[in-house]
Amino acid sequence: MLLLASVASILPCLCFLRFCHSISKGSEMSSLSSLLLLQLLALAVAVLGQKSPKFSRDDFPSDFVFGAGTSAYQVEGAAAEDGRTPSLWDAFTHEGKMPGNSTGDVAADGYHKHKATISLFLISLLINLLL
Repeated sequence: MLLLASVASILPCLCFLRFCHSISKGSEMSSLSSLLLLQLLALAVAVLGQKSPKFSRDDFPSDFVFGAGTSAYQVEGAAAEDGRTPSLWDAFTHEGKMPGNSTGDVAADGYHKHKATISLFLISLLINLLL
């Protein structure tokens, strides 16, 4: 059941992206069907989410510290765009020291995918508000 809830939770995000794409392409029927599917899936997530385990801050030890981290080099990409100059990591990876001679020139490409990231964040926020 938890797996089903996990899978169902990503479907509204995909439908929302499809909805946004169909709006940009001007397909009104496709937009309406995507919006209806998004609403049905959000309802399914809300119902399934009620049966999944809930956690709160009280479930963790009092000295437990929550944290998160990321690295701009791993996320941004766009190594030569918008006035960005080479970093130490750019120099290091361009010397062929990484497996497969990979670099961070593209990375996760957050620089170009920021609109999709914001859409996913907003859908996630909406789902959390519904649950």
